[in-house]
Amino acid sequence: MMSGKSEKAALRRRASRLRRAILVVLAVIAASAAAVVVHTFFAYTERSRYGDEAIAAAILAGVSSVLFAVAGRKLLGIAVAILFGGALVAKPLLFPMISFHTEEVYRLTSETHLNFLVPGGLLLAAAVVLILTLRVGTASRRSS
Repeated sequence: MMSGKSEKAALRRRASRLRRAILVVLAVIAASAAAVVVHTFFAYTERSRYGDEAIAAAILAGVSSVLFAVAGRKLLGIAVAILFGGALVAKPLLFPMISFHTEEVYRLTSETHLNFLVPGGLLLAAAVVLILTLRVGTASRRSS
């Protein structure tokens, strides 16, 4: 039978291994979101102009940033949300989508560009929420 201290140490080791495994899975999710963001950032194809990939990338990045924060890596979660959210917001500004039929640039208020702006803005908002919880966590630790 294990003593109380060795039992706690074994639990800590298992929890540490589980956290590492979770971080690997989250890194894979974040990397797949990065691949989708890079693809949509530079894509001019007919399919990508509808923003399907941008929405999928935002979902992947949002999930990974929140899970990074839950796993105790808030700064990494904030970085993922800021990087991907910023890239999605910047896409219509730097590389606007062009209509293949009329060869006109879509306006920023068009649905085509909003498919990039809205998910990117939501990711940036998630980053702000994570930053605010980071400050609250450090302030409450100081007062204890």
